[in-house]
Order: sequence, then C-alpha cells, then structure tokens
Amino acid sequence: MEYGLIGEKLSHSFSKTLHEKYLNTNYELVSLTKEELKEFLLKKEFKGINVTIPYKKEVIQYLDYVDPLVKKIGACNTIINENGKLKGYNTDYFGFSFLLDENDVDVENKNIAILGSGGTFETVSNVLKDLGARNIYCISREKKENTYTYDELYNLNVDILVNTTPVGMYPNNYECLIDLDKLNVETVIDVVFNPLRTKLILEAKKRKIKAIGGLEMLVAQGVKSSELFLNKEYSEEETRSHYFDLNVDKFNIVLIGMPMSGKTTLGKSLSSAFNKEFIDIDKEIVEREKRSINEIFEVDGEEYFRKVEVDLYKEYSKKNGLIISTGGGVVKNLESISRLKENGVVIFVDRNLEKMLFNSKRPLSKSKEDIEKLYKERYKLYLNNADKRIINNGSKKRAVMNIVEAFYEYISN
Repeated sequence: MEYGLIGEKLSHSFSKTLHEKYLNTNYELVSLTKEELKEFLLKKEFKGINVTIPYKKEVIQYLDYVDPLVKKIGACNTIINENGKLKGYNTDYFGFSFLLDENDVDVENKNIAILGSGGTFETVSNVLKDLGARNIYCISREKKENTYTYDELYNLNVDILVNTTPVGMYPNNYECLIDLDKLNVETVIDVVFNPLRTKLILEAKKRKIKAIGGLEMLVAQGVKSSELFLNKEYSEEETRSHYFDLNVDKFNIVLIGMPMSGKTTLGKSLSSAFNKEFIDIDKEIVEREKRSINEIFEVDGEEYFRKVEVDLYKEYSKKNGLIISTGGGVVKNLESISRLKENGVVIFVDRNLEKMLFNSKRPLSKSKEDIEKLYKERYKLYLNNADKRIINNGSKKRAVMNIVEAFYEYISN
C-alpha cells in the first residue's frame, strides 16, 4: 500500500474520493482492530497514512519522530514513512483552523463548549486556545476531571458549540446529543462530514443559528496531508476548489413539488448533466410492491403507502450523489424532509396550477378539483421546507438550468 486511511470503522469515509479523484493519490481504506493496528505499524508497509477514530492517540507510541504540534495536542492523524522511520503530524489542526477562517468564525474571547473528549477534542481545543478563546468546556457523557456533563452544559454560558463525537455519523444518522432550545449559542460546528448535514446542523439551521458541517475541515486536512505525502504545495484557492467539487459530487439533489410539476422529467435530465443516479420514489414503490400506487391505496390504504414511502426516504437519505424525485406528499412527513436534507439540497419545483394536469393513475389527483385541493394544502409546506425554489412554467432546458444554478448557489454559501 502507498497511501491510505486507518481506523476502526471506515464505511463512512469520503477520504478515498478526496485523495483519488481530486488530489490524484492512490488511496486505500484499511479497517483495523487494536491488535491489527500494532502489527500494521510495525510492518511499515506504506508511504503515508491518515489516522482516524479511535487511534489518533494510540499511534503516537509507534512513531520515531513526533512533530511539535502532535506533542502539544497529544493526537496524530498523519504518518509518513521516511526510509523506515515513522513521522507523525497533525493536519486536523490546519483543517479546523481553515474551517473557522473560511466561515468567518471569530472565537476570540468566546465561551466554547466541545462535545466529546477524544483526540479530535484535543485538536479543536488547541486551535481555540491559540486563537484566544475565553473559556473552553469539555462536555462528556461520563463525569471526569475537568469535564462537564450534558446536564451541566445547559447551565453554562456558551457562545459556540462544537461536536467532536461520532454521534450522528453514518450509518447511525439522525441522532442528536443536545437540545438547542436550552442553549443560546451563536454558532454550531459539527466535525462529522457524513452525513453532510447532521441532525445537529439541521436543528441549528432550523433555529437560524450559524451552522457549519465538517466536510471543509476534512478537505483542508486532506490537502495538508497530501502536501506531506507528495512533497508538494496546494494554494488556498485549490483547497476551496476541491471542497466545492466534493460538495457537488456528494450532495444529492432532491426535487419536491406537486404531482405533474415536472420532477421526474427534470430529474432525468439532471441525472445526465451531473452523472448522478436518478431515483424516482413513486417508481421505486411500484417496483418493490409489484403493484400500482392505485392498487396500494385501494387494498392497503394511504397509511400503508406512506409507511413504504417513508422507509424509502430513510434508505436513500443516507446515500450520496443521487438525483431524487420525491412523491408529492413528502412534505407531509417532516422527518422524511429532514432526513433528505442531511445529504441533499431540497429544491421546490414550482409550477402554475393551470399547467398541471390531473392524472387518473394517481389516487390523490384524479381530477382538477383534486389538484386544486392538494395545491392549497401543500404549497406553503413546499415553500417552507425547500432550500431553494425554481419556476417550471417554460422550457425543460430553462428549468434544468435554474436547478443547476440554485444547487451551485446553495453549496457555495
């Protein structure tokens, strides 16, 4: 092996995509137990590796050279094999610093609570100390020296909240450790990057709190690691470009809107434009149930149909790089919308009522009156739950261009 990532569970990692597609490095993911870790490091059969949970502290004992930053932090996430000598570095420090700088997060004289007490806590807390944070509180599930419990967190005066735990990470998405209504924070940062927006981030956005996910930190530390791997330098502009490209690659485009608003037609065109797989939820339901939607409604009723639909949203919300055309009623289930937002930019395809035709094959839109009723019931829900809205009253080409522009604008902010 030349270059790669070692850790315990790596199915969630985007590092292979980042290094191979954007940094042009052959890169492997190697899951190791604690016993296997020792053998792997003693064999030294690699040129350079990144280290993730839970081995950022454990690997230090095997190093021949420890960078001053690693000594200071007590955590190592990058190892270079130089003629049989293992040299350890911490590029997470640069990654988190870059994230703060790019998002204009001023931590000077701020009170900051960090969830978690592992290696990433050490990195984040050192960055914050160096940037002049007033107080840094370590929040842990178990009461330890110099830590606070989650119950005690709510009694602290906190300006910025940072999550360094794996809670909310794929495949156990849709978990959140805290109740933001009990805090008065100005910024929430979650170093988790898969999903792209954790439940914590979504809850913060819902409350109009500045919220930043961990993908930017991943990219910046990955670029710094590649500089060490390949003995080359990347500019900040190249780092920003790699971050944007990875967002384009990983974010789903989720289309919501009324029946007959054009979601399926536009979704197929977007699939070709972005080279992303197209998923039509209604079609998926028909294929899995082996019967039409009308038959499902007639035999098992709408409640059963919605259950099947929700299960599909749970499944596809965990995946990346998709174009998803949702059923018209997705906005009636706020959990489904929230899950789809974890890895997706939700775009409302808005079409004038007179341009939508009734369809005898759809149980809830068999007549003009049905369409009008649904339109009145759901229109505000579409508006309130979309990240972006586009109008689809003209040509397909114009609507596709509008979606592409809306998608790029969203992931650029």
